[in-house]
Amino acid sequence: MVTIDDVRKGVIAKIASFKEANTPIYGEGIPQNFKEPCFFIQVVRTSHTQQLDYRYNRRHLFDIHYFPKPGNNINEQILAMAERLYEELEYIEVNGKLTRSVDMYHESVDKVLHFFLAYNFTVKKQALQVPSMENLYQKGELKVGRKESAE
Repeated sequence: MVTIDDVRKGVIAKIASFKEANTPIYGEGIPQNFKEPCFFIQVVRTSHTQQLDYRYNRRHLFDIHYFPKPGNNINEQILAMAERLYEELEYIEVNGKLTRSVDMYHESVDKVLHFFLAYNFTVKKQALQVPSMENLYQKGELKVGRKESAE
């Protein structure tokens, strides 16, 4: 079964594979006095919807924050990184399988790139092991009623 943390680790591993050296990736929180450029990976929302029987559809929505290097070309850095994230995060590896992202979009707020994307999974839970019923004996009789004639 795919967990939320499995998907988060897949996103972090994919970013780590293409980022520049010495660019930190934070997954638990941004520390005080952090240095730019850096990434922060946040799980925004996860939904869990029942399908048939023991199958569920899970959707993991992420907000990847990118803090660009301070300077005069912040918008250029943000746009370049957004293009790179669209390209690189289309597929990630989760538990040894490639998974495709859906609903990718980005916005820039207060000189920080917010790159949103979602991954959908089908999760199958184990069926509950309920003891089977023992033998059932039932006794029944037919009652024969008096037949009336319609004369």
